[in-house]
Amino acid sequence: MVADARADPIRYVVPPIDPAALSRWDRSARVVDHGGATMGTRWHIRYAAPDDVVAERLYEAIERVFAGVISDMSHWAADSRLSAINRSAPGEWHSISDEFVEVLATSLEVAAASGGAFDPAIGALVARWGYGPVAVDRLPTIDEIAAARAGGGWRQLELDRAGCRVRRHGEARLDLSGIAKGHAVDRLSKILTEHGISHQLVEIGGEFVGRG
Repeated sequence: MVADARADPIRYVVPPIDPAALSRWDRSARVVDHGGATMGTRWHIRYAAPDDVVAERLYEAIERVFAGVISDMSHWAADSRLSAINRSAPGEWHSISDEFVEVLATSLEVAAASGGAFDPAIGALVARWGYGPVAVDRLPTIDEIAAARAGGGWRQLELDRAGCRVRRHGEARLDLSGIAKGHAVDRLSKILTEHGISHQLVEIGGEFVGRG
């Protein structure tokens, strides 16, 4: 395989494209762009618009996706469900939406598979370094880092999938910034597909989905 890569690096890195993938390409299709600000970053979609797509309805559906994700999972929004959970006393159960359950369940699976390299309960440590909604005027000390790590971690989260609820043990603070934008990208792609748009590119803060 290494020999093949050296002989033809372009073919090795970019495999040949099946001509069937372009069989439905309509060169005359109207290409539409939408974009704006959300979740502390920028979003952008580009799609080949079917004749019957209603841009206003599509845009409204997109805005509902953003509003739902922020309301559920933003640690920047003080009134989000996630922020309320982080402010609560450890041990309390909190009802969460089906989508919140899906994202948190996936987060915990990745955390377990990666040995904690990905951690959805690293919010206290993130805040110490100034990457949260509250600005800091200095770097954390070794003792502060150790305390934040000791009080948090994904193993201190308990998810009841069937009951759509979660609780924290100890001082673990949720931070889903490493997965929420990817979830939103998937949601937007689904919305476009439901509006009959099969050729699409969706991006939020560097997270991409492309179809068609």
